[in-house]
Amino acid sequence: MVMGLTMLLLSMHPATAQQVTIYRCTDASGNVTLQNGIRCPKGQKQETKRLQAPAPTEPTYTSPAPVMQAPISAPVYATPAPVVNTNATPSILPPPPLYRCHAHTGNSYLSEDGAPKDRCVELQITDLAGSQNRSGAQACEVQQDRCERITDEQLCEAWSQYDKQAQSLVALDNPDIAGKAHAMYGRTQKVMTTTSCAQNP
Repeated sequence: MVMGLTMLLLSMHPATAQQVTIYRCTDASGNVTLQNGIRCPKGQKQETKRLQAPAPTEPTYTSPAPVMQAPISAPVYATPAPVVNTNATPSILPPPPLYRCHAHTGNSYLSEDGAPKDRCVELQITDLAGSQNRSGAQACEVQQDRCERITDEQLCEAWSQYDKQAQSLVALDNPDIAGKAHAMYGRTQKVMTTTSCAQNP
């Protein structure tokens, strides 16, 4: 019955219902009914009860919780690998300078440093009478070789010649000059294999 009473109260129009009269009707068989504002039929026991209608309430809405979205990360782009040009010609170094030196006798030789050598040219010694000195005394005049740098056009040809001279010195197997000969041959081989002279054997 309480539930039926509650439903009757809720069914009332909220604008006009301030106080309601509930009639409790009991028939001859003992059945009880509740009636809102309507009196009991004749022959039934009637009980009257006035109730205060509940004040109308506004529906309460709960804002839905905000949906957290995962942060959008910036796209990751792979750095492209540098393009290697396999057809590119590596830089080839030119051979180092080489000098051709000339002695006073007319002979010439190759030199790496171009520093002219000093030579002692023997002089003839005569006595006061103009005769050739036979006492065994010697005298000489210091003369310096003349060296000139070989042009770039002839440089590889000169280094090839210099390399052959070094090979000949190594082949002599002279213990007095073996160290110098091998060092010279090592330098000439490096020039002939690692510079532009390697393309012009």
